[in-house]
Amino acid sequence: KIAPANENDKGFLDAIVDENALPTEMHSAADQSTGEGEVWARVFVDEDIADVPLISWHSRLEVLPLWIGAKLRGAAFVTELYKTRRDGTQMKTVWRHFEIHQQGTTFNALYKGNQTRLGKRVDLTDHDETKDLDEQWDHGLPMLAFRFPNKARRYQKLAERRVGVSLLVVTLQPLGRVV
Repeated sequence: KIAPANENDKGFLDAIVDENALPTEMHSAADQSTGEGEVWARVFVDEDIADVPLISWHSRLEVLPLWIGAKLRGAAFVTELYKTRRDGTQMKTVWRHFEIHQQGTTFNALYKGNQTRLGKRVDLTDHDETKDLDEQWDHGLPMLAFRFPNKARRYQKLAERRVGVSLLVVTLQPLGRVV
């Protein structure tokens, strides 16, 4: 069940739910969490695609979390990008886009390397996929990335552990329009 914390937000929340196909996507995310032990999500804005914030779901293999003790302080979503030659063959160069989320800020960085090396940091304008991104977005919101674990906590009694059963429960509370 997806419901607004405040009835005045119902129209905006409905638009977010519809644009993101949230019921279907959340079922897929729950399946992924069951299979991998966790699933990650990130919120982003792309006004060319939608008038509302978008949510994308990611495998734990695409995310580098920064933990300080038991607290999540940041997360980098890593995407490998490639370029093709005029003849259509793929170049051996691997471009890695790091979208780094933390409280109040999102950073973008691009690295040019190969299959075995990260390589050197280069300008975002060096690749078509990242050329329009800002290096830093100070949005002032809570971290726009989150994790849904599906693992028993160490302190739980054996009878209370529910590993392998989706525990994905989400409460969405719109913070207002993000531009």
